[in-house]
Amino acid sequence: MKSSSSYPDDWDERRRRVYERDGYTCQSCGSQGGKAGNTELHAHHIIPISRGGSNKLSNLTTLCKECHNQKHDHDISSPSRKGRSQSNSTSSGIKYIIAALMLSGIAILTPQVLTTLFGGILGILMIPVIAFVSMLLIIYGITQTLK
Repeated sequence: MKSSSSYPDDWDERRRRVYERDGYTCQSCGSQGGKAGNTELHAHHIIPISRGGSNKLSNLTTLCKECHNQKHDHDISSPSRKGRSQSNSTSSGIKYIIAALMLSGIAILTPQVLTTLFGGILGILMIPVIAFVSMLLIIYGITQTLK
C-alpha cells in the first residue's frame, strides 16, 4: 500500500468484492448495477481515509454514482482509483477558491456552478482567474473603505 491518502494497488479488486458483497445494489437508494441493472456503482468509504478510516472491506459500501455524489457534495467522476484521485484534487482546489470567494462576499459560485458553467478542465483553468478577480474585489473593497 502507498501513503494513507492513496488507494492500495488492489483497489479495483476490493471495490468489485464490495459490489458483490452488497449484491450490486446501491446501499442508499437500492438502484441495481452489474448484470441485473445499468447503474454505475462506486465503492464509498464509510469513514473517510482523511478521518482515520481504512480501505478494509468493512469500511466500504456500495453506492450508485448519484448517491455517492450526494454524500460528497461534488461530482465523483469515476469509481476507479485514477478517476477518484483526479476528482479529489479538483474538488479541494475548487473548495479553496470557493472559500476565498465566500470571504469576499461572492458566495454564489459553488463547485456545481463552476462545473456547469465551465465544464471539467475549463473549470479547473478558471480557478486562477476567479482567485484573481476575488483579490481585486477585496482590494477594491479595502480601497473604498479607506476613502
